[in-house]
Amino acid sequence: MLFKGTKSRTAFEIAEAVDAVGANLNAFTSKQYTCFYLKTIDTKLHTVADVLFDMITNPLLDDADIEVEKGVICEEIGMYEDSPDDVMISGFYEGVWQGNMLGSEILGTRQTVHSMNSEILRNFMRERYTPGRMIIAVAGSFEPEKVLEHIKQYFGSIQPDGGDMDCKAASFNSCIKLFKRDFEQTNICIGFEADRFASENRYAISIFNSILGGSSSSRLFQQIREKLGLAYSVGSSYSGYLKEGIFAIDAGVNAESEKEALLAIKDVLCEIKENGVTQREFERAREQIKAGTVMGLESSAAIISHMGRSQLLENGIRTEEDILAGVDSVTIEQVNALANRYIDFSRCAVSAVGKYIHDEEFYKSILSK
Repeated sequence: MLFKGTKSRTAFEIAEAVDAVGANLNAFTSKQYTCFYLKTIDTKLHTVADVLFDMITNPLLDDADIEVEKGVICEEIGMYEDSPDDVMISGFYEGVWQGNMLGSEILGTRQTVHSMNSEILRNFMRERYTPGRMIIAVAGSFEPEKVLEHIKQYFGSIQPDGGDMDCKAASFNSCIKLFKRDFEQTNICIGFEADRFASENRYAISIFNSILGGSSSSRLFQQIREKLGLAYSVGSSYSGYLKEGIFAIDAGVNAESEKEALLAIKDVLCEIKENGVTQREFERAREQIKAGTVMGLESSAAIISHMGRSQLLENGIRTEEDILAGVDSVTIEQVNALANRYIDFSRCAVSAVGKYIHDEEFYKSILSK
């Protein structure tokens, strides 16, 4: 709705002002924060920042515009419902973190979308969009004094109140969530409880993930796709939050090979849990993480994303040197300890979506053997 106009600009004028200088202005919402961002040439920074700051501090939030936007959001919900990956992950989070904010849809439901009005949105912004809950990050070619003065002009009068940013920790729930949809391929996610975002194990997690399924040389990719040919897409991922973490394996398989693929995935997981990683894997993954860190922080967009998220969620910024030193400090014993602790089939969650999915007993029987 903040793109729909302010007290001094229409929605078209916002779009025109940004396009006129070739800038990029957009926003997204994650499960823990909303981010508004812009990218422009240095000589037009204050022109585009003026538009963005105006949107955040003086939104129109017109009820007629809200009614129009409800239709757009409901169409977006429909788009996600047509995506196997999105249905699978949505169901996975809902089951794992049932009853907690993290288990809810970022988009909401059609019912919650249709219940929105300008009063609800204004109250939400009044409570949440306050100085203590905001981070502004800037990277590139700019004059700090001028940028700070511009920020104070718009945000200096906002009252420093608002609720505590602390949130209730979510409890991990073992579950099996199945969704029969008219998708030819079956998409499956197997998840385990992991450490939180700012855990001391953060660098060991990255190395473990790379070895297990985070790269083309990983065990899952090499065994399930390259050697056995049981899936085109297979891998692992880690998602960390303020007080929670999830380590997950996902794959897309056809009905005929689903059982064989699941058993093969379980074999890979059991092998790494019981025997750990090799020194060669460990060293390769460590160098891969370090190179990815250096290359990943080369752009101004990556820098502000890293700075803003770190300051907001950790109350501090880890420098590139801090990260590289942290990766170098990890031992192979730490990685093996994580593998042993994370992979616990007595406490795992499964989400599957497709036309030919099986019943709960099918998945229980495979993962409990």
